[in-house]
Amino acid sequence: MYIRFVVGLDKDSPRIQNGLFVEAEALRKSGLLEQYEEKAIKDIFNFFNTYLPCPPYSKKKWSIDAISWFKDSASDFINKMREIQVILEQNDLYVRV
Repeated sequence: MYIRFVVGLDKDSPRIQNGLFVEAEALRKSGLLEQYEEKAIKDIFNFFNTYLPCPPYSKKKWSIDAISWFKDSASDFINKMREIQVILEQNDLYVRV
């Protein structure tokens, strides 16, 4: 089984939903995060950049707002996604799993 995290309401079209990485980065860039939230996001991003294998990125084949899927057995990565989820929800964004 696979799990995905998206920002958006149930009624929202999947075409307008973003992944948690996109939304967290948008909040960070806009300066809307508290200092501790910004540090947490930076640490989480560093974790993913260090430990999650990523296929080569191609602008021709990948959307800039692609949504990640995780195997349900990837508990370390899912736990980190839940940490991002908490930060997004504290900033009034609705996260669906």
